[in-house]
Amino acid sequence: MISFGARLHKFLLVKNLSISKFADRLGYENAEKIYRLFRDDKNKPSFEIIHDISNKFEELNIDWLITGKGTMLKATPEHEQSQMPKISFDTIANLGSLSNPIHEINFTLDQNIHQLTNQVQDNYHIDSPQTHQIEQDFSEKISCIPCNLFSKYLIHYNDNEFIKSLPTIIIPWLKDKLYRFFDVADNGMIPTLYEQDKVLAEEIKNITDVLVGKIYVIVHATGIYINRIIETDKNFEKIYLKSDANINNSYPVKELNTHDVKELWEVTYKFSPQLSEQTDFLSRLSE
Repeated sequence: MISFGARLHKFLLVKNLSISKFADRLGYENAEKIYRLFRDDKNKPSFEIIHDISNKFEELNIDWLITGKGTMLKATPEHEQSQMPKISFDTIANLGSLSNPIHEINFTLDQNIHQLTNQVQDNYHIDSPQTHQIEQDFSEKISCIPCNLFSKYLIHYNDNEFIKSLPTIIIPWLKDKLYRFFDVADNGMIPTLYEQDKVLAEEIKNITDVLVGKIYVIVHATGIYINRIIETDKNFEKIYLKSDANINNSYPVKELNTHDVKELWEVTYKFSPQLSEQTDFLSRLSE
């Protein structure tokens, strides 16, 4: 039987709410009590959560949310029902989270998916640069971009079919945000990152959220860069990238125009085949 968390997830997709925004709507300062419902199917909501959801989302059928019986949304008058689209929850899950409520969707899906995604594409953006994340379903399947596909990714980064064709990896606890895996293509970030390392990066939607000194994957019109952002101008029209391996100035600072940035990802983890050499700690301490 489908869990409470899975039913709540479907409702959030219909309402186009992230977990953090949903918690905000409920008046919670911390979203942890909501996140725990998604971590384990055995976790059950408190009476407080059920009460708050019921009061805040009157259109939601609470009986369906708790037991799975009936329909997600309460019945509406016939004149309203005639104007509402008939939407399959499976189809919504495939489309991902849209930035605006869906007012009209004509399925056959295969013929209309591109028209639909074009309508919502501009809603996935950062002020400058703009990004276009068509599909965001908070799935634990994370798309991987090997370095031999960098050139194709630059062209098709906002194409659902291309993204679906990429290899994926599953990390079950990463469900509330959009992530990508990128290959490290060179040794410009030694000793932090080595060629053949992989980095897991979290989507950044607004250039103003950039933190100087952190490592980012910048999908830019001129290429894909994995570097530290060391400076931005006051209007965030330019960003400046620096490599960690700056021997003999072999990796000079790069200046990028933010209007040509297609996507921006903050590196949160690295996966490396490079293992540190054995260290005799006691001998070194004695010395």
